[in-house]
Amino acid sequence: MLTEEQDGIAVLEVIFDTAWGPPFPVIKEIANRFPRLMLTLGFFDEMWNFAGQHTYVHGQLIDEIKIDMDDEVSANSFARKVYGENGGRDES
Repeated sequence: MLTEEQDGIAVLEVIFDTAWGPPFPVIKEIANRFPRLMLTLGFFDEMWNFAGQHTYVHGQLIDEIKIDMDDEVSANSFARKVYGENGGRDES
């Protein structure tokens, strides 16, 4: 979803799964090629080893959040943000 934000910065939201880890080099390159985008990458390891969020504006990383996976409340809250209500846990 692409929406217009203030000050001429567009916001892009894309949801996808990758193997092994977040595609930081690809996201950084997209941020460099499209400097008018505010690009936010939220990531959550399916084995619950790491999670976080990076935000880029004008091709630069402006915000980096690391989720404390030992804090169950924070980890579960972020999992719901990334995966939806079941938080990425298999409920079958």
